[in-house]
Amino acid sequence: MDCSSCFACLAACPTQAIQEDRFLLHAERCLVYANESLDPWPDWVPSDAHHCLVGCMRCQEVCPQNAGRLKVEALPPVFTAEETEVVLRAQGDAGNAHMWAAIDKKLAQAGLILSGLLLARNLRALVPPESRSQESDDR
Repeated sequence: MDCSSCFACLAACPTQAIQEDRFLLHAERCLVYANESLDPWPDWVPSDAHHCLVGCMRCQEVCPQNAGRLKVEALPPVFTAEETEVVLRAQGDAGNAHMWAAIDKKLAQAGLILSGLLLARNLRALVPPESRSQESDDR
C-alpha cells in the first residue's frame, strides 16, 4: 500500500475528513457520519457534498489502490414518483402507511434499514426544492 504521496483521497473528500497529518480519516467529519444522523446538517457539510442517500465512497473511488476493484451496481428497487413525493413530504404521517410499507420493502431489498425521517432528510439534501413537484395540500 503506497499512500504516503498520493493524496487523491484527500482531494476527493467533500468534507475534509482526510488530512495530510494522519493516515486515518476524521470519522466525525465524514459525510457517512452526517448521513446517518437525524441532527441538522453540520456546518462543515457543504451543500455540494450531497451525492447519495447513505454513504459516500468518493475517497475509495479515486484511490489508485482500488483501481479495478470497486463495482457500482444499479440496485433493483426503483421508487415511483409518488413514493418519492411521500418520502420528501415525510413528517411521520400515518395517512400513507401502505406507501411506506412499499418503500420499506424496497429499502430492505437494497439492504438498507433507514427510518423514514432519515431517508427524507437525506433525499431533501439531494433534490433541490425548485425541482420538487408542487403537491396540493389536500393530498
